[in-house]
This record gives sequence, C-alpha cells and structure tokens, in this order.
Amino acid sequence: VQFRQFLNMSEGVEYAIRFQASATVDGTIPVVVQQVASPYSIYLMENVSVTGTGQSYEMSFVAPTSNRVALSFFLGTVSPGRYWFDGVSVVGSTPGSTSAESLSELPSQMRLGAAYPNPGSGPASLPLE
Repeated sequence: VQFRQFLNMSEGVEYAIRFQASATVDGTIPVVVQQVASPYSIYLMENVSVTGTGQSYEMSFVAPTSNRVALSFFLGTVSPGRYWFDGVSVVGSTPGSTSAESLSELPSQMRLGAAYPNPGSGPASLPLE
C-alpha cells in the first residue's frame, strides 16, 4: 500500500518535504521521491520512525533533473495499525535564495480515506481527497 502524490520537479530546485505523523503502533515508514518513468531514479529515500505521539518531520533534496516524480509513503512494509498523516507539503526554492514557492499542483491538504482491503481480493483502491 502506498500513500502517493505525483508532482513535477525542476532541475536545481531544492525541495523541502514536511508533514506530521503518528500511529497506533511504533514503526518505520519509508518516504521516497522517485521518478515515475524509466529509469525510475530515486531522488530521496528516508525512513521515519512513527510512534503514538504525533511528530513533525522534514527532509529535503535538490532535484538533479526536471522530471515527473511521485512522493510516496510506503505503508505495505509497516506493522498493522492505524497511521495518521497531516500537513503534508512540498515546497521548492532555489538553493541559496530566501523565497520559497509551494508547488501549485499539490492540494493544500490530502486525506487518505477509510479502506478495508481484503488481502485475498487483489489490489485495493484507497480514496485520496
């Protein structure tokens, strides 16, 4: 299961990813920014530890090329439980500048809808609002 958002990134822009998360079980969630077409380059891969206490997270990277990418939270490798995400944002700025601009294609908020997938029934669609 992936909680994922697609976006365009521009070469040389530094992107800051920020969000809050908590869970009913302690665990580690891989956060990945990856190109959506061949060669599927990975631009960021970071594991975040989540607990029952909500925490804020921030990570950044400089885009080496202009590409369409996916920001993904890989939930298929975590322990069963409930996971909460809030305030997910991606902000791009030119390294060394003091101004930052949110990517216009991202919604101001994202919410992963309720889903109860049956592991024996194949792929599941999770509504993202």
